[in-house]
Amino acid sequence: MSSFNNGLEHGLAMPTISPQYPPPPVEYKEASLVVGISSGDYSAQVIPDGFQPIPGGFWVVLFADYPQSTIGPYKEMVVLISVTFRDVVGLYCPLIYVTSDVALCQGREVWGFPKKLAQIEVTSTTTGEVLCSLERHGKPLCKISGIVDQPGDPSLASAIGSMPIFNRKYIPGPSRENVDLDYVTSAYMSASPDLIYSGAGELVTYGEVAHVLEGSLKLQLVKMSANCILSEGQKVLLDNQRP
Repeated sequence: MSSFNNGLEHGLAMPTISPQYPPPPVEYKEASLVVGISSGDYSAQVIPDGFQPIPGGFWVVLFADYPQSTIGPYKEMVVLISVTFRDVVGLYCPLIYVTSDVALCQGREVWGFPKKLAQIEVTSTTTGEVLCSLERHGKPLCKISGIVDQPGDPSLASAIGSMPIFNRKYIPGPSRENVDLDYVTSAYMSASPDLIYSGAGELVTYGEVAHVLEGSLKLQLVKMSANCILSEGQKVLLDNQRP
């Protein structure tokens, strides 16, 4: 019984007897990040009710290799799009994939990130070539290729890190008529780059990623090595909900 109580006291969720992950924040050391950025409009169908698209806004596609973190090593691909929520400019996450069940469960259960397991590769050469790929169930979902061989601007990491990342945390109940959770969370992902390079590349998408980022896109590319922190989150009820 003591193990069960200790799990609850420390705010750890399932399984309570042997928790799968520690409470936030999550710290990452020596992360390798490839960040693709593109501007342009997108369909409002990509974002849930309560959010507003930003005309002429921007997208971020991030591939990450986390060799050391407080939830273990894993790789990740995430799509972030610029939005406003209650007059606050931030980033909404419609798609995110990871290679670890711990990262998947913590991301879904704590912040509501819509994580799925996938196969992710993040590679680069000494001449500045980068190649990142995402596959799920043996089917390709997206690829980034390009050259990053110019000195990068560290302020980019600060600019993205200063914007809240929004998720709509939606968990259905055990019956079709019930919903256990439905609210918005916000958190911040800060990065302190050691090395940063910039360049240009192309994103090619397939399947469900093409539904959000349709076709091929030319990208501004940034590659960095950084220590990162994903903060604790905040919970915000939607307008039609009561505390």
